[in-house]
Amino acid sequence: MVADGVVYVGTFGDRVHALDAKTGKRLWTTPAGADPGRPVPVGDVLLVGSGGEQSLHGISRTGKRLWDASNDKVYGGRYLTCVPFAGLAVTASDYELVALDPADGSTAWSFQFTDDGNQYSDPTVAGNTVYVRHGSTLYGLDRRGKQTWHRRVEGGASVGTQSPVVRGGRVYVATADGITVLALSS
Repeated sequence: MVADGVVYVGTFGDRVHALDAKTGKRLWTTPAGADPGRPVPVGDVLLVGSGGEQSLHGISRTGKRLWDASNDKVYGGRYLTCVPFAGLAVTASDYELVALDPADGSTAWSFQFTDDGNQYSDPTVAGNTVYVRHGSTLYGLDRRGKQTWHRRVEGGASVGTQSPVVRGGRVYVATADGITVLALSS
């Protein structure tokens, strides 16, 4: 992850490193659970998933460990992927979309998917909406975790469902049969 001229990376050495993006010089390193994954900046906090009992970690952008936690709604360990949205870190699972508070890793809100299936995408943010695909449905949620939009996606879920792409008033969704394009205004 690169943000504000700094490369943030988790390693199998149980640490998160910050490197200057231009020079490669190490700015800091700090422990973050077992085999931490990709850090995601959410405001002034880096949210990092890892292996171990406490699989969520909050680290300041200056390298200070702020907190270590577990959260029953979130799994994936070092493979945790999330996106910043409205000051929260949003991630998907088999059954729901979950927004995490970067101050302590607690659940700020969650949205239970209403369709069948267990294939889901990573969330995508566009404006004031976070989009996620679950099974054959594409959902749009607002900053409070309330569903504002949903559409059925024809063509079936592709294995390892890819994240939707939003551009020019349309959302592009990969399916088992190709790509479906949906207008956001309809």
